[in-house]
Amino acid sequence: MTKSTPSNDVEEFRRVLRASRYIVVLAGAGLSAASGIPTFRNGGGLWRSLPAMELATPEAFAANPSLVWQFYHYRRQKALTAQPNDAHKLLAKLSIPNYLRSIAPAAETYHLVTQNVDRLSMNALETLSEALRDNNISESDDLPRHESVFQMHGRLFDVK
Repeated sequence: MTKSTPSNDVEEFRRVLRASRYIVVLAGAGLSAASGIPTFRNGGGLWRSLPAMELATPEAFAANPSLVWQFYHYRRQKALTAQPNDAHKLLAKLSIPNYLRSIAPAAETYHLVTQNVDRLSMNALETLSEALRDNNISESDDLPRHESVFQMHGRLFDVK
């Protein structure tokens, strides 16, 4: 198998997208960084001079539950004040079957797999759904499909 390097050719991307049947978008921290959500790894990945990657573990909770609760409280506060950015909104729009077909006519499925736990992708979907319903759009192929989003690492606001 030959290796190929990623392309920066926008027209090539559009051509490939138009012909794609099964579209899967993988989203990481960079998607929400534009909304003001700090990433674990960039900018030092620190919270109160502590490595965030080490705080987000069962071992850290066992050693110092209060500190871990504070860390997650901080993360929830950041997520509560953040708003979906244009990328979240576009990815939400792609979950509308008729819109997706206008961009990628061969598309049979679309899924967004997000590592983000901040709910911004779901908030973008909910806001889009409300706006369309407010405009009396009710055909299923004209509404976003919430089941197209998979939140791979859970949800920050689900506390057990």
